[in-house]
Amino acid sequence: MGNIEKALGNTTYKNEYQKAIAGIFYTCRWMEYYYQQHLGSFGITWQQFYALRILKIQHPGTANMNLLKEKMIDKNSDVSRIVERLRKMNLVDRKLNKKDRRHVDITITKKGIELLDRIKKRDKEIEGVLHNLSEKEVKQLNKLLDQIFDGKV
Repeated sequence: MGNIEKALGNTTYKNEYQKAIAGIFYTCRWMEYYYQQHLGSFGITWQQFYALRILKIQHPGTANMNLLKEKMIDKNSDVSRIVERLRKMNLVDRKLNKKDRRHVDITITKKGIELLDRIKKRDKEIEGVLHNLSEKEVKQLNKLLDQIFDGKV
């Protein structure tokens, strides 16, 4: 019995596909928890982290709520609340779009970029969740994940 099966307390699956799906879900939630603990030490959530990363990619340009929602990993994220919390921490700026006042332009601040830089310095720590895989195995994992994603319904 594998470690995931032990953790789930279920050793009977109808087939290997169901076992793989359960394993992916369990591993995803475990990694999400691990990642949240890491980012929590910086005072942000993983959703806020991804919003900042998207904004840094757009920098020095701007993004809008629709772009953030589209690019977020968690499609159920409440982007307007995430942005408002980041604004209150002075990590992003929000301004009405000059051409269309119904839209808001969002930019990452210098403080937001500095926070991402501090987080990046600890990349090895977060990559530690994959410490038991070789680089070749990580490449294989990425290839398999791409195959799964490419076959999405």
